[in-house]
Amino acid sequence: MNTSALTGINQRVEVKTTNAGKTWVTGTIRVRNKMKNNDTGKYESSFFDYKVLGARADTFAKYHGTEGGPLNITGDLVQEKWESNGDKRSKVVIMVQDFDLPPFDDSKPATSQNKPASSNSFGSDPFAGGGSIDLSDDDLPF
Repeated sequence: MNTSALTGINQRVEVKTTNAGKTWVTGTIRVRNKMKNNDTGKYESSFFDYKVLGARADTFAKYHGTEGGPLNITGDLVQEKWESNGDKRSKVVIMVQDFDLPPFDDSKPATSQNKPASSNSFGSDPFAGGGSIDLSDDDLPF
């Protein structure tokens, strides 16, 4: 089985279009590591490249086309191989099969722009009532 799920921050997004008008997206997701660095006492991050192809790429570009926002992706790990100046190179990328759409404002009438394409597993927004929550940076997953 080859499935990976990552939650992090969208670091780099490039939306590209083929000559035939098909959209595809490449990007990088920053994921905070679970353990702190022993020397600095801070959490470090890992960076993973991803690609979104086909009809998903149009939706992804529309909703996740900006850098710095939260991102949840699920996909297959694929090893890409190529030659550059006679040197063989490779890298592993995540071919995105699924992603979470951003939250929508359900106080407005439903339109194609603010209605989710599918329901997510997170349910209703626990922060919708306002107020504040006291959290330290160490409590955040990213």
